[in-house]
Amino acid sequence: NIVEMAPLTVHQIKAAAGEYDTELVRRLSCPDMGITAVAGLEACANLVDLCLRNNQIGSFQGMEALTKLERLDVSGNCIASLEGLATLTQLKYLDVSRNRITEVSALRMLAPLGALVTLYLRESPDDQESTNSVCHHQHYHSLVIEARPSLRMLDGESLVLREAVLQGQGSGEALEPDPEHTRALAPEPWNQDWSLEHAAADPSTMHVISSNVSSVQESVKECLALDKKTLGNLEKLSKEVASLTEGGN
Repeated sequence: NIVEMAPLTVHQIKAAAGEYDTELVRRLSCPDMGITAVAGLEACANLVDLCLRNNQIGSFQGMEALTKLERLDVSGNCIASLEGLATLTQLKYLDVSRNRITEVSALRMLAPLGALVTLYLRESPDDQESTNSVCHHQHYHSLVIEARPSLRMLDGESLVLREAVLQGQGSGEALEPDPEHTRALAPEPWNQDWSLEHAAADPSTMHVISSNVSSVQESVKECLALDKKTLGNLEKLSKEVASLTEGGN
């Protein structure tokens, strides 16, 4: 089936979002609709999540007013430049993979996106057939990070982990676990060498343990006794209610 190419209309927005008012639209998904432009989106002032995957959109024109947008997926379109993103300062996730971005200068347009932590310019680090030929540049990673230092994930790869691996390879040393990450797994100093066998060698310690165990046992017995008493009262009350009901009849 051939999808007729056309701009995104307000009617389509309302239908896709299931809202009667565009100002109520917070999430909008319009993939595979043959959309060529998004001029109607300026009415969606509260939009935070937008998916326009696999359309025929050629630019970000019409999205400048979406200043609350946090997630944007325009993968599989015809976008050749990142111009028009500067106002989307709340954007945290951006997928522009499978587009037509070729110029290295386009990467500099990521600079205003201070909240951006996840970016896809290709579907994976191993994607050698990306239509965004800028991804094949020798210094692709460093250029992206230079433009947008806040990034934590690029093309599905953790930049923090990548940097750690590269540092380890550069120094020729094996990577050691971060002490801050492993500290919680280690026993605290006060119980590092503790065991029940050690406690058995100390009569005073065993006396405390025994007393606590006895106390717990007594508490359990009290709870069980209370439970039996409660059940007895409920049973008695049930009989009284039944008796009153029969008497009323």
